[in-house]
Amino acid sequence: SNISISKAKVMESYPLTPTQYFMWFTHEYLGGNKAYNITSTLKLSGKLNATLLEQAFQKVVERHESLRTIFRKNQKEEIQQYIRTKEEANFKLQTIVSEDSSVVQLHNQIKKEYQKAFDLEKDLLLSATLLKRNEEEHILLFVLHHIIGDGWSLQILTREVMLVYNSLVHNQEIQLAELSIQYKDYSEWLNEKLTSSEYHNKLEYWKQQFETNSPLLNLVPGKRPV
Repeated sequence: SNISISKAKVMESYPLTPTQYFMWFTHEYLGGNKAYNITSTLKLSGKLNATLLEQAFQKVVERHESLRTIFRKNQKEEIQQYIRTKEEANFKLQTIVSEDSSVVQLHNQIKKEYQKAFDLEKDLLLSATLLKRNEEEHILLFVLHHIIGDGWSLQILTREVMLVYNSLVHNQEIQLAELSIQYKDYSEWLNEKLTSSEYHNKLEYWKQQFETNSPLLNLVPGKRPV
């Protein structure tokens, strides 16, 4: 069935989805600050303009509110998601020259970047590092925190960054359709559903369906399963 999600009203902050809350709790209290890193590697061949690549990332970050979202407690000690303005979200592409690095050193550098620990209260939860092998060979590393996206999101992000970059290089108009909804819209829609009487009734129904009284096992004395 088709699901219609309306735009959420503009507020200072928004509640987390249950999945986001679980990730936030694990990140903050159970030592999971690196467990939710989603990573991707791109090998880029040919001349590369690192300044335009950084601009491409900036434009994509401005396009997606989730990439500008941070997580902190409000005055009531409730964990909320706050969306930074486009002006506040200043993306920086880290460039590392690795022309003289061995394969082992290169792999260690990639592993180090992938183990980045994000601060959910302050950081942009997307980072990118450009490893320069030579003038025409680069390796681009993406790290995205799972609380703002998944593997599918990272594929979209990668595709959009490269599309915007190529448009900037060729001085062409960026061909990206405006987004109809943002993640906060889905979050508000889902939380409303989870507190509705309809959801409560369905939950109670399935609880009853799976409620069973398991029979006692009458084991013969002296005989036990191996």
